[in-house]
Amino acid sequence: MAFDCVSSRVGSTRDIPLRITAVFKDRWDKSNGDAALGGDYLAIAHSAGLALAKELGCENNGELPDGAEALPAA
Repeated sequence: MAFDCVSSRVGSTRDIPLRITAVFKDRWDKSNGDAALGGDYLAIAHSAGLALAKELGCENNGELPDGAEALPAA
């Protein structure tokens, strides 16, 4: 999940936004695979990204929706 942040706190502008990417990857060696938990990983990455956008004061929360289910399909 990635979004652009426009915030004076990080020195970014609409012309040159800060690009933030949030990824959650399963690194447990006994996992059934990332596909089985893909929706959960997306929810975690979205929550982290939204919290970061709010903390940094990104304009309009980086255009992130309130819930992960509203993110566009990859």
